[in-house]
Amino acid sequence: TSSLCSSVCQWPMIRYLMIKSGRVATMVKNTFEKQKAEIAIMENEEKLKSFINNSPDTIYLLNLADHTTEYFNKDEFLGYSLAELNQEQSLLKAIHPDDSQIVHTHWQQIISGNEQGEILPVDYRIQHKNGDWVWIHQRVTVLTKTEQGVPSQLVVTLSDITERKLTEQTLEEARNALEQRVK
Repeated sequence: TSSLCSSVCQWPMIRYLMIKSGRVATMVKNTFEKQKAEIAIMENEEKLKSFINNSPDTIYLLNLADHTTEYFNKDEFLGYSLAELNQEQSLLKAIHPDDSQIVHTHWQQIISGNEQGEILPVDYRIQHKNGDWVWIHQRVTVLTKTEQGVPSQLVVTLSDITERKLTEQTLEEARNALEQRVK
């Protein structure tokens, strides 16, 4: 803040006004405090923006009223560009056929507002633009609701958990093989 304050704050003027009148000095002090608060807010906004943009997860803000993505922290997701992702139901076509019903039910519960309390995460597969299947762990947070209590804005966080799923599969196969040997 000191580098920002040096260009915004006017210390000699404050000293002069303090000598001249206590009332004016208070006004200048309040202005100075307001400037300090505004600088702190700007710095915190920059930190938050950097934190979100550098997250390994994909995070986006979904407006349910007009089905638009208001914010996306990445330039692409699984090889799909922002323009492709912003097309209506773009990723729904890429969901693995075995997972489509789970995802559809999950989103219907969220959109209808029938979820009570915390919205449980869901894992499913999406086809990367290159053809590979990628396991995704999706978390949804309701940011705002309508007067009727129906979600209107959602924060969606998507994590690539493919390595974890492959490890789980390998462990399951090893456990099954061991059980077969023991029998």
